[in-house]
Amino acid sequence: MKKIFIFALTLLLVLPASANVEELVAAAEKGDVEAQFYVGFDILEKGYPTVIMEIEYESKVSAANWFRRAAVQGHAEAQCYLGFFYYYGYGVEQDYSKAVYWFQKATDQGHAGGQYHLAVCHQFGFGVEKNIQKAKQLSDLATKGDAEAQYHIAFRSFHIERNSIVEISSIFTINSDS
Repeated sequence: MKKIFIFALTLLLVLPASANVEELVAAAEKGDVEAQFYVGFDILEKGYPTVIMEIEYESKVSAANWFRRAAVQGHAEAQCYLGFFYYYGYGVEQDYSKAVYWFQKATDQGHAGGQYHLAVCHQFGFGVEKNIQKAKQLSDLATKGDAEAQYHIAFRSFHIERNSIVEISSIFTINSDS
């Protein structure tokens, strides 16, 4: 929810008051990387607060295409979203290797979401060889100052690995400085 609020605030600050969806799409079609990301995000927003799984398939395909256009230009948030789409098969064929590729691109730019999702891939061996040490390193990076990453790691640790909560808590440490 915090990210959506920040996105909306950023959109209000970045776009002139007269900007509308058509102008945003026109800028995106001309190659404006931020506009491409925002068009993809806007497609998802139209379904909010519907969970992403309930958004129409065609909308997911369209959002994935806009995220891809921004991702190839180096937009870290778009790279993370595109990885997420490949991870779950939203608007694209599910492909863990491609998800890992895009999460790695976002991670290389210090994106906490990319770090978190890449940690999950390494933890369970989705698209990469299972590597608990790499998962721990990535989760440590993701949780430094990122409360949302801390929440997701704690949530996943508790719900997915209930039977080995002590083992998981030693793998995914929460940074108490944030």
